[in-house]
Amino acid sequence: ADLLYPNGGGIVWNHPSLGSQTISAFFKDFLDHDDRVLGLEVYNHLAEWNYGNQGWALQQWHQMMVTGRRCFGFFTLDHWFLVPGHPAAAGVNRLLVPAAYSGQNRAQREQALMEAYREGRFYGVVDFGSPTLVDFTADATEVTVEFGTSCDITFVWARKGDPGARTSV
Repeated sequence: ADLLYPNGGGIVWNHPSLGSQTISAFFKDFLDHDDRVLGLEVYNHLAEWNYGNQGWALQQWHQMMVTGRRCFGFFTLDHWFLVPGHPAAAGVNRLLVPAAYSGQNRAQREQALMEAYREGRFYGVVDFGSPTLVDFTADATEVTVEFGTSCDITFVWARKGDPGARTSV
């Protein structure tokens, strides 16, 4: 299948937490076969809220990260009709777009959004009211983030062959 924008958007495995706790060889092969496969849904608030704490797929994401594959983690509220304030309305991706975004026409903005997904220029938040990211830098030994207001941050990471970790700051 073709994408609307050749260098933007892609395919995401949704609801991995509602199935097996083990990543199938099929998904690993799928990631290797086609760069339009971007990753998996790490957080689904409807599954967390409605199915009893089944919204997080950190174990499945970890299983992909330690293989060294590119596998982005997505946060979703799951249903487009949920509005902020509904108990199941949480979990969103915040896209990082160029500064010129607001001055672009609709087609250019759509392309910028899809490219942000494709290039991994986004972060997930559980709460709609989460502060906005102001600055982010990273190198081999350090990550620095600045948000508009004080907040709790959880980093989830792994390196090839490493058991991985989850740290809240």
